[in-house]
Amino acid sequence: MKKLLLFLFGATLLLNLSCSRDDDSSDFSGSVVGSWYLYSIGLNGTVTKNGISSPINTTQVLNSCMQKSTVILNQDGTGNATSWEDTSGTCTQVQDDKLTYTYDASTKVLNVKTGTKIDVTSLIKLSNTEMVGEENVTNFAVEGATFTGKITTTMKRK
Repeated sequence: MKKLLLFLFGATLLLNLSCSRDDDSSDFSGSVVGSWYLYSIGLNGTVTKNGISSPINTTQVLNSCMQKSTVILNQDGTGNATSWEDTSGTCTQVQDDKLTYTYDASTKVLNVKTGTKIDVTSLIKLSNTEMVGEENVTNFAVEGATFTGKITTTMKRK
């Protein structure tokens, strides 16, 4: 999942386009179990490159290739994560990892483990069609820059 976030963070930095996001985040009527595709990613924090820091607050809807990136969460706590990227006009799969996960409905925290890495995401919305999560990061390095702040990912049910 970190590989996927790393790529999406880099893509968002390059695109640096903003749009508003739906703030109706009180919906927790759904289940994390199912097949989800990445729809958008948002950054709210500070980017530092070559000693120069700049604020960033952007949300980017992903292109159709990146939206092929999928997380499957099975009932038994196992699953799979795949990610895709558009490289020189060719949509290429760059990740295909098995995972395990736990979800605590009382704290709304989703823990996803791929290999030895664990991603901890606080869900702010979980409906039958959409899952929105936030992760706070510090000095998250990508493409010669670092990001400190909140990464928000929106996933839609397949």
